[in-house]
Amino acid sequence: MLQLTAVQKILSDLDETQAEREKQYKYFHQHPELSMKEDHTAQTIIDILSKAGIETKRVGKTGVVAEIKNGEGPVVAMRADIDALPIKENSGKDYTSTVSTQDENGKTVGVSHACGHDFHISSLLGALKAFNEHKDA
Repeated sequence: MLQLTAVQKILSDLDETQAEREKQYKYFHQHPELSMKEDHTAQTIIDILSKAGIETKRVGKTGVVAEIKNGEGPVVAMRADIDALPIKENSGKDYTSTVSTQDENGKTVGVSHACGHDFHISSLLGALKAFNEHKDA
């Protein structure tokens, strides 16, 4: 029987969970929040990681730190930005952001993840879950 390497195990798991990450990406894309206002985004991240058995804690105003313990040894740190930009989205996608807010001049502006942070979030969540499920790999 063919033995899978650690990397192959993780990549296989990521293939199997791609639809879940795509769903998360679309959710974060539709629900952008500006910098230092990402309360809902942070809580959603905590909920997803907690469900996966990963410990989390809030840091700063809207930051989240997740920790996967696996004994003594080297530490790996990964990060993702979670804030969006004050830009109206006109992509026409079925998961387009319709969020808007008032800028400092009282003008209504759209809010979107034109920055790609929605992808950063879903990618990091997938990586964390894969590492947590394959601690022995």
